[in-house]
Amino acid sequence: KISYLFDNKYFNIALIFVLFEVEMIFLFPWAVAMGRNDIIQEVGSAWVWLALGEAFFFILILGLGLAFAWKLGYLDWQKPIETISLTKDKDFDSRLYQEYNLRY
Repeated sequence: KISYLFDNKYFNIALIFVLFEVEMIFLFPWAVAMGRNDIIQEVGSAWVWLALGEAFFFILILGLGLAFAWKLGYLDWQKPIETISLTKDKDFDSRLYQEYNLRY
């Protein structure tokens, strides 16, 4: 048996965290540009509404990605462990079998 230091769930959560952090960096230039009145007056209100729509569309895509990862169970800290009973013998000690299932 090969023993790993970390379970895959830690890597999944870390990769999702890094992905969303990198994606959120793209919102900072937009927020800085939309916070300056001189830029807003120079480009006109039509471009401001377009930029606002694009930002909300970007956030919608991020939300859909988060919902998809949540639905697949990548954000669950502990996934349920499926155990299959291989015996129907009533004399069998089920406690030992449960320990074996949890260990392997």
